[in-house]
Amino acid sequence: MWRAGLGLVAALGLVACASNKSPDPRIAQVTAGVTSEKTSFDVRRKYQGPEHALNGIEGYALIRSWQDVERPRADHQLYVQVRHEGREKEFLSASEPGGKLIDINPIDTGEICENSDGGKICFRHEDVGIWLKSADLKRAARGSDLVIRLNAKRGEDVIVRIPSWYAKGYLAALN
Repeated sequence: MWRAGLGLVAALGLVACASNKSPDPRIAQVTAGVTSEKTSFDVRRKYQGPEHALNGIEGYALIRSWQDVERPRADHQLYVQVRHEGREKEFLSASEPGGKLIDINPIDTGEICENSDGGKICFRHEDVGIWLKSADLKRAARGSDLVIRLNAKRGEDVIVRIPSWYAKGYLAALN
């Protein structure tokens, strides 16, 4: 009997500790960084999250959405810009963990040059978009990072990871 009581006290202690945990400050930073735009020429409102640096390669990813005024559901897209030297990687598709292929939308390619103290530095960029389901974005916000591999025709594939805190902050800005 006393073991059950001790177990109950321990469980209540764990629940109390979990509820006292302060929220990740990065969630609020993402929420504050989401922009919203609708002009008189637009039918839909556009939301765009802040840039999130890619790991292991130059570039960034962000989430953007379009929402009709009359419809509460939005269309979401993962936007990725990969920067590198040399020839374009030519991303052909994307893959989810487990191997399921996802279509990608090539958006832009070209050269970006920046001035530095040593002169002009130029690199190639490739921008792609991947349509996301609302359920995938909500699942990422609940604790599992959004992970997608961009499959390159040339060179190494690129792993894009949107952390759970980014997805949670982004969805908070939409509501």
